[in-house]
Amino acid sequence: MLEAGTRLTLPMADFPGATLHARLVASDGASMDQPATGTAAPPLKVTLSFPGPAGTVALEADRTPRAVELVLPAGHPEQPGSFTFEATGPAGSLVRLEEPRLAFGDVPSLAERPNVLFVILDTLRADRLGAHGNPDGLSPALDRIASESLVFEECWSTSSWTMPAISGMLTSAHQELHGGIHENSRINPALDTLASSLAAAGYDTEAICEGGLFRAIYGHDAGFRAFFEHREGIAHGAELAREFFQRKATEPGAEPWFLVLHSYEVHEPYEPDPALLATIRAGLPERLAKRITRPTDFAELYHNGEWTAEVSAEVSAAMEALYDAEVQVADAVLGELFDELRAAGTLDDTLVVITADHGEEFGEHGMIGHGDSLYPELLHVPLMLRFPDGWRAGETEPGATSQLHLAPTVLDAVGLGTELEGLSFAGESLLRGLPEVPIYAWRYREGERSLYALRVGDEVVLEGTYDFARAESGAPEFYDLAADPGALKNLRAEDPARVESLRQLLSAVRELYSKDAFEGGSVRLDAATQERLEALGYL
Repeated sequence: MLEAGTRLTLPMADFPGATLHARLVASDGASMDQPATGTAAPPLKVTLSFPGPAGTVALEADRTPRAVELVLPAGHPEQPGSFTFEATGPAGSLVRLEEPRLAFGDVPSLAERPNVLFVILDTLRADRLGAHGNPDGLSPALDRIASESLVFEECWSTSSWTMPAISGMLTSAHQELHGGIHENSRINPALDTLASSLAAAGYDTEAICEGGLFRAIYGHDAGFRAFFEHREGIAHGAELAREFFQRKATEPGAEPWFLVLHSYEVHEPYEPDPALLATIRAGLPERLAKRITRPTDFAELYHNGEWTAEVSAEVSAAMEALYDAEVQVADAVLGELFDELRAAGTLDDTLVVITADHGEEFGEHGMIGHGDSLYPELLHVPLMLRFPDGWRAGETEPGATSQLHLAPTVLDAVGLGTELEGLSFAGESLLRGLPEVPIYAWRYREGERSLYALRVGDEVVLEGTYDFARAESGAPEFYDLAADPGALKNLRAEDPARVESLRQLLSAVRELYSKDAFEGGSVRLDAATQERLEALGYL
């Protein structure tokens, strides 16, 4: 909104040549949202002008909204890479652009679109990467990619475990709508997915995953030409990816491709190196050492009241060491793969996306593992996008955002942003600025035992019931992540009015998303699936 007599200069380095679609409306300075009184208002005209490709363009606005299409120039002599709006009219009058959106007429052809390599490292906490401040050198390969990427410093998952988080990544839908909320779910088949959208645009789509809760039986294969499931670890997954790359390199006139590479390497059980495992076990009491690779093996200690602060510290430290070693294994395997793609020239034709579905807890809030809380150590995940032309390389986006927006961001990055309006996606492209909507996460359980989180800026409210006893169970929690990034100091008693306001907003969000809830998808787990889920700690 501009007041008559003011100028607004905006940089256009990122989106030159786009067309800005909006509605132009003028006001005499009173609230534009006030209803008409029935009394005829005096005539009002405000002129909005800006330098266009063919010279200065002037548009007249009055109280009746009018549709406009403004071609945004790449720059003009006085201010290259910028353009200036100037409003003129009666003193105190206002003019604003309503419902603005950008469209790009010069959409890349299929042959010009980049490949997409989408890497999901299941259970990888953001704080394990040097790009997120870790000083231990666990991830040199991923840190190199991060230095060439746009890194989102505060990306949050939509849940704390695999099924809902990956389902949300694929569909850009809230859990209530995609329906992937428990181990027997099958996601809503009516939804568009990232894979189906890319396939419709001419991409060859393939997934290589390690099964578990990322499987075709759950509907995750929607839109993929090929969907491979294996249980051989990240090295085998990387080898399958190499075969895919080699095949695509030899196909004459091949279409661009979309490959998802998923791994549970960083997920339990933690067995990165037999010697390290033996060393860690040797320093623990036998009753703890025998379970040290799997957080879920300690559940009975919680239920029996044996999970003391001392046991938590001892076990958490040991498991964290094993987890960090798994991060190093995954990084080394991916590093080799990235080096090969770089040497072949493929990396510079490819949009690389690296993320995780959720993190892991190591005693920060009295537990280990994942799935029973919605604290930052579980929701804060890495997200980096390496663009083939080096766009925004080395930049960071500090604002908080959600993985809900990942699928539309990828489509926008490959030149398919104009297709987003026709899709069922709830998210928006992060390349157009961070959406100003609360970040919502949900850990579904039957009955009244679910957990909910709502983040607004740096404030987060948590509500629900924990499976394992915690001091905060059953009471709302309120944290200021700007001062307390780990959400360790509950401020509920210090600002009850703010807590209540956020609780009401959370309630409204839940009600809104539940209106279109999908409850029609379920699968019967066969013996092999149950065995795999038990191995991963989900059953």
